[in-house]
Amino acid sequence: DLDDLAEDQTLIQTYTITVIDEFGATDTQQVTITLNGANHAPEFTGGTDSGGVTELADDAAGENSEILNTNGTLNFADVDLTDSHTVSVTEDGNGFRGTLTASVDDPSEGDGSGTIVWTFNVNDADLDDLAEGQTLIQTYAITVIDEFGATDQQEVTITLTGTNDAPVITGADSSGFVDELVDGDPDENTLELTAEGTILFDDVDVTDTHTVSVAAIGSAPRGSLTADIDESTVKWTYTVSDGELDDLAEGDTVIQSYWVTIDDGQGGTDQQMVDITLTGANDVAIISGTSTGLVIEDDAIDTIGGLLEVDDPDIRKDDTVEAAFVAAVILGTYGTFTMAADGEWSYTLDN
Repeated sequence: DLDDLAEDQTLIQTYTITVIDEFGATDTQQVTITLNGANHAPEFTGGTDSGGVTELADDAAGENSEILNTNGTLNFADVDLTDSHTVSVTEDGNGFRGTLTASVDDPSEGDGSGTIVWTFNVNDADLDDLAEGQTLIQTYAITVIDEFGATDQQEVTITLTGTNDAPVITGADSSGFVDELVDGDPDENTLELTAEGTILFDDVDVTDTHTVSVAAIGSAPRGSLTADIDESTVKWTYTVSDGELDDLAEGDTVIQSYWVTIDDGQGGTDQQMVDITLTGANDVAIISGTSTGLVIEDDAIDTIGGLLEVDDPDIRKDDTVEAAFVAAVILGTYGTFTMAADGEWSYTLDN
């Protein structure tokens, strides 16, 4: 019955005691009873003891700058109706992200029931290293304290949940160069020519596993580009047979482009274009066909002719063959030699 009396609170109750004899004569005496209160600790009685925040999606508005929050209310009671209360918050661990604060929202004075409001805030950037679906649980002890130092505690757990952040390429060898071997080189048409480079990338989601893929831009590329990944480095290698460059004339170039894509396995990717420049060298043309003839003085056979063909692997950028016959008429000592642009030739004896 004295529970509602607070520490140092007193309640004085006065009683009148009357003594009566058998003839009705009386006398009275007052008796005073002083009731002294003792402190009772406040007690949590329920409420919201958990909350959660989720990292903003990659490229969402407010990513890495917005303050994420969650809040709740705890109920407490104190039978000492005149007690006032304060609140403290303690982190149950180290390296916590964000902060949790709490304050008395509705005092318990008068009716013995009060409420505490707690709020958790964290910058979205502080959750960047949490991968898709990865969670981190932080536990806080909220303590309600009455004015005489009596306390009660309630644990509040905050669950931080990550979303995927795409890998980001931070540096790259974005070009490579391959030159055709010169004509007559011992390895001409057989040697595998190569170019190499690296691509560096970061991913704030440190638990992600990455793969790399390559796609040629355009049709019928010469050679191939492959890529391998090791932690945060991609090494690409371009390989082409020297024979595939035979049709490139001296100094002519062809640029082949490839997309190198890094994938984190959670839907996040980044791409780097790699350009490979192929440069041609001169290849000697080969002439074949009828290259001899016979004429006889003062004979019916005084004209002879034939057809020559030229084979030149070097093709100009306008798709014309680099080597070609030049039409000409040559007056010689004994006759006339005629050469046509299509390779047909004749010789007429001057009898």
